[in-house]
Amino acid sequence: MKQNHVLPFVTVTLLTVPLVSCQSYEKGVEIICNAPNTCGAECENAAPDMRAVKLADYIDGQLSNGEARAMFDNLAAAAPADKKVILDDEAKKAGLANCPLADLVGAPAPKASP
Repeated sequence: MKQNHVLPFVTVTLLTVPLVSCQSYEKGVEIICNAPNTCGAECENAAPDMRAVKLADYIDGQLSNGEARAMFDNLAAAAPADKKVILDDEAKKAGLANCPLADLVGAPAPKASP
């Protein structure tokens, strides 16, 4: 009589560490600042009135550092003139040479064509 050998099932539980503990504040600020360059086709191909929304969604999906997320969330409440200053200051604190998002939010809005 042939005997079937059944391998016992082994359950392995993988414990995952939340990304919050892995992403530094500096990396979070880098993600925020470089988003205009890293968002890709989703942002580039968006209608002009939707680009800011797509960019914010992209950043939101990349951030896991709580402090960087709080800074990003607080930008929404900041006066338009203050956003560039805040981003430039945070980029400097994070050791970044520049912040493309600060340049983008600090640029004058394009004038509507007649």
